[in-house]
Amino acid sequence: MNDLTLKDILEDISSEEYEEFEKLTDIPNHRFSFRHRRKMKKILAPKQPESRYLKSLPPTKRVALIMMTILFALVSMVSAGAAINGFLRREYSDNAQFFVAYPAGSPTTIEHEYYLPNPPSGYKQSQKERLANEVITYYTNTDINKVLTFSQQVRDSFNEHFDNKRSTFEGININGHYGIYISFKNEGESFLVWDNEDYVLEISGPFTKEELINLAKSAKY
Repeated sequence: MNDLTLKDILEDISSEEYEEFEKLTDIPNHRFSFRHRRKMKKILAPKQPESRYLKSLPPTKRVALIMMTILFALVSMVSAGAAINGFLRREYSDNAQFFVAYPAGSPTTIEHEYYLPNPPSGYKQSQKERLANEVITYYTNTDINKVLTFSQQVRDSFNEHFDNKRSTFEGININGHYGIYISFKNEGESFLVWDNEDYVLEISGPFTKEELINLAKSAKY
């Protein structure tokens, strides 16, 4: 099985952004879209400081340790396609891919839009993007310059990559539906994704797991 690395994913995302950029005739100073920055945050979790222990090892032991790490990564790839709380999870060397196992019978377009009736104090809707198979709503707190993102995707189009080296994944339940809580080490932001059997919904922002779960449970259409 071929490995899909973060380099490949970044190239795809950059190509999408460049195609949109090429269409512009009157080009202002470029600022990456919320959608682009949201993708980057998912797949590029903050790096940990480089280990001094590895630097201190003799060259022969350093090579042996690196080879063992590579071997472990190859062995872990055997678990590709394993399910986690209703989602299929495919492991690559530096990222995990999530998608819906059985999307058949679900809506193929956004037939009704979900929203958060009670966003956190200080957060107001600042932007909404409507795409072919996804709606993304941004709630911004201008006092602290933080953004809460709420998205709704057609189940068949859900295909997300997350950094699996510096992230943790935990199965959760949202109103009787399967979900996954994803947290990044050393960063005060996390993601919550759940499948309500019609759409895949996602909330991300600088909140605790409990706060995100409560927000998710309140989502309506």
